[in-house]
Amino acid sequence: MTDREAFESFISGPPYECEVTRFPEDSAWPGNYRAASVDLAWFAWQAAIERERERCRLATHDAVMAALDEAGIYADVLRGMCAEIALERFDDAIRKGE
Repeated sequence: MTDREAFESFISGPPYECEVTRFPEDSAWPGNYRAASVDLAWFAWQAAIERERERCRLATHDAVMAALDEAGIYADVLRGMCAEIALERFDDAIRKGE
């Protein structure tokens, strides 16, 4: 389910039961919801989801750095690196038996 599908299911169900009709692509506001309150709720929904995704990214990064520190791998060299690259290096070190 996409973010938009989840939002539309939420906003169109009880207790809100809002209409989720959007303007056509050839209109002045393509893709926007016809009801301004629904359009505003969609923007708030997107911001909340992005904030939660960023919180998860930071938590993942912190967990990776803690695991690297605990494993005795030189996490101070890796600090500031994205979690995915740090995990790749961690996996490489484990495979090599470091």
